[in-house]
Amino acid sequence: PAGVAVPGRGRAGGGHRGGSMGFTVESLKEAMKYMLESQGFDRVLRKMKLQSATPGKVVCEMKVEEEHTNRGGTLHGGLTATLVDVVSTAALLYTERAVPGVSVDMNIT
Repeated sequence: PAGVAVPGRGRAGGGHRGGSMGFTVESLKEAMKYMLESQGFDRVLRKMKLQSATPGKVVCEMKVEEEHTNRGGTLHGGLTATLVDVVSTAALLYTERAVPGVSVDMNIT
């Protein structure tokens, strides 16, 4: 797998790390901050904050604001899918292997 470029860490991913975590909580925060500072689509998640991380589990929080909603006033389905994709990738990075996944199929209702 290609891995994820993170400032100061090179590319994450690529195999076993001798029993240590691939990312620390601080480096995971740094990686997420780097991604969310982009000028691309990921910027819609700038208000998302990492609350906690344990191996394979990441908890984030984001206040849903008007910019995140559909015409019905609820969280936009595309943003729901993006949240699932981004946070699950962070959880995969915060494992011993530190290898991100690729979303192939999602069903958001």
